[in-house]
Amino acid sequence: MAVQLAQSFNPAKTLPQYARMIKQTSFHVAVLVDTATGWGRRLIRGVIRYSEEHGPWHLTVRPMGQRDYIALPRGWRGDGVIARVGSPRMVRELTPIGEAVVNISSIELPDNPFPCVTTDYHASATMAFEHFYDRGFRQFAYSGFDRFSYGRRHREAFREAVHAAGYRCHVHKPRRKPAGANRQDHLEADMIAWLRSLPTPVGVFSWGAYRGRDILEACREAEIAVPYEVAVLGGDYDDVLCEAATPSLSGMLVASEQIGYRAAKLCERLMRGGKPPKKHVLISPAGIVEKRSSDTLAISDPDVVEVMRFIRENAFRPIQMADILQAVPTSRRSIERKFTNQLGRTPSEEIRHLRMAKAKRLLAETNLSMPAVAEACGYGTYNYLTRVFKEEFGVSPSEFRMRTQGRK
Repeated sequence: MAVQLAQSFNPAKTLPQYARMIKQTSFHVAVLVDTATGWGRRLIRGVIRYSEEHGPWHLTVRPMGQRDYIALPRGWRGDGVIARVGSPRMVRELTPIGEAVVNISSIELPDNPFPCVTTDYHASATMAFEHFYDRGFRQFAYSGFDRFSYGRRHREAFREAVHAAGYRCHVHKPRRKPAGANRQDHLEADMIAWLRSLPTPVGVFSWGAYRGRDILEACREAEIAVPYEVAVLGGDYDDVLCEAATPSLSGMLVASEQIGYRAAKLCERLMRGGKPPKKHVLISPAGIVEKRSSDTLAISDPDVVEVMRFIRENAFRPIQMADILQAVPTSRRSIERKFTNQLGRTPSEEIRHLRMAKAKRLLAETNLSMPAVAEACGYGTYNYLTRVFKEEFGVSPSEFRMRTQGRK
């Protein structure tokens, strides 16, 4: 039998047939996204992951910088496109491709016909506000790029989150550069003047890693203590740019890998003749990568500071209120009252808050087993994690993972 099978296998005939079969069942997709930023690279990884699970696809990806104009290769013939559609020119060039074009940019353009999968700015803004508020900040500020519509929407989302909680948001409005002035010198001087005008301590949210680094440089020149006087959070986390900043820059972990995965899923639907969604698909951030630029507590009560320090060092161990009182000797009633006055929740609620934030991050970013996620977050069993998670968010951990990773 083995001899007969070996004799029936003819590479000259079988391999070309196999190649034709692969060609007929796979898709050729162009991914028009810059490869120079962490955001772009993570997004492309999301497309690759979907391709590996549902393909194989043939992907066209060209090395490009953030400011480069990214276009389809001359003579390109394929089935679909996933693109950061950032200009009317791009809309015109991609329209003849047909239905299977998915936009992953937040830029709003007139007559843009393409369905969009992108970041949920309101979810980002709420997460940024809570990041500062949970650390005791009650003064908030924003610095970004007003000349772009997506920058203005990012700013307004943060302002709305701050105002909804009853606080004021100080917005950086850059002064016009004098004729002949050096652009970088003017930006730094203007930024220093604005930072010195802010009440402190203040939490500053920026458009992205680039503007966050500008703020840190201005603080260094003005001898403003980061994070004690000014805490800084970038609107996106780029591992290289944020780690290379002094001090290292905290950043919003925009779920660009999930955006890429969901965009690929939508692109396949369109390539197979399906209908586009009626609304944009908005993806919430996976969490915040906390670095030195915001690693502080704007709290005046020394007992609360010590309790917070103990909680942050031990939240993912099986600690209880008795452990806190042993580490910070005081009465339970007193510390709960002080804690609630300063932060709006009890120590037990703070532990739960930190554990839930870590659980969401692990579920969105990793493929750890559910028992491993529960253990990493300080819960003894997956069943207990499930009960707490459903109470907090209304869905089970497994359903949350499917949603955030684009599998549902």
